[in-house]
Amino acid sequence: MKELTMDTLDAIHTRRSIRKYRDEPVPDELVERILAAAMMAPSARNGQPWQFVVIRDRELLVEIPRFQPFCADGRPGAPCDPDLRRSPAGGFSGLLAD
Repeated sequence: MKELTMDTLDAIHTRRSIRKYRDEPVPDELVERILAAAMMAPSARNGQPWQFVVIRDRELLVEIPRFQPFCADGRPGAPCDPDLRRSPAGGFSGLLAD
C-alpha cells in the first residue's frame, strides 16, 4: 500500500468534505490503518474508550437505524453511537451483557 504522508498544515488547509462515495470495498489494510490513526486521538485521562464497529454488510448497515436511534441519520457510513446499552427501552439493549 502506498505510504500516505502530508504536512499537518497542508492537511488542514486542503481538507474537504466527501458526500459521494464509490461502491467499492475498502481494503482491510486501509481500514486497519484508519482505525490505528483514530486510536491515536487524545482522550480524557488517557482512558482510550475506543469502540469501533466496521460493517461491510450493506443490508445490515441499512437496518441499524431501526434498532439504534443514535444512528437515525440513516446514511451509510454516518457516525453513530454503537453502544446499544444506551438504546431506549425496547431496543436490543436487553441482549447485551458486560
